[in-house]
Amino acid sequence: MSATPQLRQLVEADLPLAMDLKLLAGWNQTEADWRRFLWLCPEGCFVAAVEGRDCGTAVATIFDGKVGWIAMILVHPDLRRRGVGTALMGACIEFLRGRGISSIKLDATPAGKPVYELLGFVDEYQLERRQGTGRAYAQGTVTTLTPSDLGPVLALDREVCGVGRGNLLRRIAEENPSMARVCRSASGDLRGYAMVRPGSSAWHVAPCVATAADAGAQLLRATLAGCLDEPVLLDLVLENPDAAALADELGFTFQRPFTRMYLGENPWPGRPELVYATSGPEKG
Repeated sequence: MSATPQLRQLVEADLPLAMDLKLLAGWNQTEADWRRFLWLCPEGCFVAAVEGRDCGTAVATIFDGKVGWIAMILVHPDLRRRGVGTALMGACIEFLRGRGISSIKLDATPAGKPVYELLGFVDEYQLERRQGTGRAYAQGTVTTLTPSDLGPVLALDREVCGVGRGNLLRRIAEENPSMARVCRSASGDLRGYAMVRPGSSAWHVAPCVATAADAGAQLLRATLAGCLDEPVLLDLVLENPDAAALADELGFTFQRPFTRMYLGENPWPGRPELVYATSGPEKG
């Protein structure tokens, strides 16, 4: 009979393990991404071990005290199908429910989706991972984000995502300040924003939000200009057909699908039709 997975909190000393597991999975995260998880919600970060061997990770984050987010469910290939992933998911769900969270979300790969359905998760909408290359484009009305932009950016993000993600967005902007951008109208009203973070194999546009298609186009073009000749990833929400059309126009090709899923209630769906790139499966 297989040994029961043993769980404990993930700490900074576990980052080499976390990086090894993500490398085996072929994912794009860097050590900075793992440090961001620990900074956002250290109590929601877990390691699993089987027979004394550390072999899996998971993270759970809370946004605005309302919505929980689960990500980075990774299990070493040698120890899959031994209940490790299920134990990690159970720990994340228990952690979030223990803090009064009734709406829990994640982005599921096709392989993971049947597992999450058995746990009660249901579909919210579909996403696509696209890959392309940075190119030179005019900046249009896009400028680098300044401290005075942050308040309006967080307000727009709350409207579009349904909950506040201020800590996350501040952290991403602080880590890569030259890669955080805003688009404003001639009268100075905020029309959208974009952020991008480095990955182990590609830059990741995450997130990009705009109130109109032309603003989304300006933001994505300016972002690509900042990643000149380098690989770039973005995750599209198919509820926004303008985003898919723009990705096609910019030469981005399909890599893989995801499904946004939720467990429990979904009273804060936001406005996904205004999302031009999500924050990635790690952060929503």
